[in-house]
Amino acid sequence: MDFATSLPCELEAEIARAPIAYLPWGAHEWHGAHNPLGLDGLKASFLANELCREMGGVVFPTVYCGHTTVASLGFPYSLEFDAETVAVLARDYLRELARAGFKIIVIILGHWGIRHGDVLRREVADFNARQSAAWAWAVQENEILHEPDHPDDHGGAEETSFMMSLLPGKVDLSRLPKDRELSFPTDGILGEDPRTGASADRGTEAVRTYVQKTVERIRTMLEEINA
Repeated sequence: MDFATSLPCELEAEIARAPIAYLPWGAHEWHGAHNPLGLDGLKASFLANELCREMGGVVFPTVYCGHTTVASLGFPYSLEFDAETVAVLARDYLRELARAGFKIIVIILGHWGIRHGDVLRREVADFNARQSAAWAWAVQENEILHEPDHPDDHGGAEETSFMMSLLPGKVDLSRLPKDRELSFPTDGILGEDPRTGASADRGTEAVRTYVQKTVERIRTMLEEINA
């Protein structure tokens, strides 16, 4: 269920049926000249809606507030927010979602900035330690799809594949240079080369795997908090 378009009575019924809140969290950030600037939030919102289709619950509007973005490297259209801004937003969202009656709060981290993730996980840990009526979880899709030592991806083949699956025709690989290797400092791209490794089919399969594994974890959390 989409929060923004729900009537109060519809929201009340859905919370009673499946008290799960999905909060997509992204950043305004360059992910290569070939990708949409809202990639992080678009990806997180898409994954939230796919989880909701499987589990029920309520998808909230995407929060675009990123810390440790590529703005520090001079890439245009990348907005950098203070860590405390992210922390306050997370703290308030967690408090208010629990007050609304949600028992499970899943913050879907589309932006992988290390210190950004640290801030959100710290707020989640503090929230979980302070009360027992609700349980929060902040998670990146790479944590579900890969082992901890798997190389990061930023605008590379993996994230580009997500976009190719989510927004067919919007990714424009022709914007990337054809005569040299890509790099993070120059192109804002980490991971496998999207020019040769990205595809819509790869993105679709990643979403399928992500949903399957994440749904299992959410079901376990619901069982534990209802025990």
